[in-house]
Amino acid sequence: MPDGNTPAPHLIPAATGAIPRVPSTIWAQDIAAVAKRRGVDVISLAGGITDPLPPHVVEAGAAALASDRRPHSRGDARLRGAVSEKLSRDNDVSVDPESGIVVTNGAMQAVACALQAYIEPGDQVVMLGPGFFVHYLISFYGGEPRVVLCREEDGYHLDVDRLREAITDRTKVILLINPGNPTGVVYTIDELQEIAELAESHDLLVISDEAYERFVYDGNVHTSMASLPGMDRRTLTVHSFTKCYGLRAGRIGYAAGDEELVGPVAKAFEWATLTGNPASQAMAWAALAGPQDWIEDGMRELLDNRDLIRRRLEKSDLISTVVPQGATFYYLNFSRLGVGEEEFCRHLLARYGVPTVPGASFAGGEMQEGCYLRLPFGGSTDTIERAIQGVQAAAEDAVRGDLRIGSHLF
Repeated sequence: MPDGNTPAPHLIPAATGAIPRVPSTIWAQDIAAVAKRRGVDVISLAGGITDPLPPHVVEAGAAALASDRRPHSRGDARLRGAVSEKLSRDNDVSVDPESGIVVTNGAMQAVACALQAYIEPGDQVVMLGPGFFVHYLISFYGGEPRVVLCREEDGYHLDVDRLREAITDRTKVILLINPGNPTGVVYTIDELQEIAELAESHDLLVISDEAYERFVYDGNVHTSMASLPGMDRRTLTVHSFTKCYGLRAGRIGYAAGDEELVGPVAKAFEWATLTGNPASQAMAWAALAGPQDWIEDGMRELLDNRDLIRRRLEKSDLISTVVPQGATFYYLNFSRLGVGEEEFCRHLLARYGVPTVPGASFAGGEMQEGCYLRLPFGGSTDTIERAIQGVQAAAEDAVRGDLRIGSHLF
């Protein structure tokens, strides 16, 4: 008989019981909320542009709500047309706006629907790490994530021999995140060509998550995998308005590719949510089709923030990192301190109000020895200055053996 505390067997979740919740939600929302309730002045950091949305974007969303019209299940036709033009112009990728695009509730849902559509229990998905938390999604759908850990000393760039060794006869997908999250690596065209050759020779699908494509620095160039010769037939490209256009409240992204590749993804999306939010889609269209100067201002702020942190860390002998070539995060290495990741993250939040995510949360992060964390650098200059000062002060606390406050607070 149930004791009143243990759920009956038929109420115990199956797949979801084996995986955690999204780590960034736990750390940036749940644990940060506890800290706020206990009096901590938590800094607001963002993984993208934080400027207020311009009037033409906001007005487009309001007009869509007032019209009370539901968009097509694959996305508003006007938005899909603009996306097709953007992919051709900016990415050298040609897709049919009618059959080659499905608009989703954020890039995460595009990736989730792609995995749901293409992997079966036992299938392997190879990805480069440290990488975003997609390995949990792979497991959720019954697949086996195989993470090829890239090294800090190589700038987290590709080791093609290790990638080749990770591919087996059960591998079905290579999942690529470019620019990288959390490392900020931007893969060169030579690296992409090596991945493409492996995909061709083993007949693999490539899911290319390019959510941070606009955030590329220092003359580095983002190249879409689908633009390489022959790869349009085997690449699903994922993009995000949430990141590149600051539509954080809108949560909107899309998957694009050959009609035969996108069809199963669109089917998975329909069964998950039927159709997307009309206001978010109207805002995305306005952001894409309208003036771009406000985006350029946000990009300059992000670059300034990245360089501010770089200058501060150049003076530190306690923290190592690779200066991000792209995206909006630093992946910081505190291994010289000899402390645990969660302990250090909690202390950093409790004493200095800086929210971060432990390295072990990321795909391949648990394979790294030492202490790593992801620090976003979206926000005002004053906010970033306070955040990096807190990071450096917490490192000094660790040297003194004074990391008690975080574990006592929550």
